[in-house]
Amino acid sequence: MDKTTKWLIRVTACFVIVGIGGAFYINNNERTRTKTLEAERYCKTTPTYREWIVVLDKAIRAEEVQERAGYYLDGLPSSDYVSKKAAESYLDCVDRRMKR
Repeated sequence: MDKTTKWLIRVTACFVIVGIGGAFYINNNERTRTKTLEAERYCKTTPTYREWIVVLDKAIRAEEVQERAGYYLDGLPSSDYVSKKAAESYLDCVDRRMKR
């Protein structure tokens, strides 16, 4: 074999290796994305998350009523606090499902 043929074989081998590695990467990425979507879909229907969403809706309505009335009651959770708790609950659920 001459030098040109050797280099052609080497370059072809590199393309084959890169192609196989790319296929593994794409397959793994697709599996991870599918698993993430399934975890997110599941976590949106959990009772804990749904409960936080209901509390959040009530907190938003209470804040709207308080703003219209012009007085504010102490002891009611703010919608910011409840939305952070709902987001934390959702993200914790997604993390737990992804670690399975």
